[in-house]
Amino acid sequence: MAYTGIIMFILMILALSLFVFGKQVVLKKVGFISAIFFFLVTILANIFASEQKNELINHDNAIIMAPSVTVKSTPNQSGTDLFILHEGRKVMIKDNTMKEWKEIKLEDGNVGWYLPVLLKSFKT
Repeated sequence: MAYTGIIMFILMILALSLFVFGKQVVLKKVGFISAIFFFLVTILANIFASEQKNELINHDNAIIMAPSVTVKSTPNQSGTDLFILHEGRKVMIKDNTMKEWKEIKLEDGNVGWYLPVLLKSFKT
């Protein structure tokens, strides 16, 4: 999508130059209408490219890769043990701001903190 946006922007510039420097009225009309069309496609291509970038960068789901892990009530080793997760369990990452700890939420609504040793992130 990013390449489409760049190509459409170049075509828009060419159409605008046809509008500005064209000697005949027909060429000016074609240049103007084409420039509007290419401008709209450029905007749409950039919106879609931004969405693609967000899909690739932001990972809000993960799979537990360790054989079993204990989920804590607080982001601290001394926190209360809430439940145990086993390998292959899908979790949603709620809070990814801390360097070591991740706040996770399960499909059944359980929430807790996990110290990821083996956690594979992905976007759904």
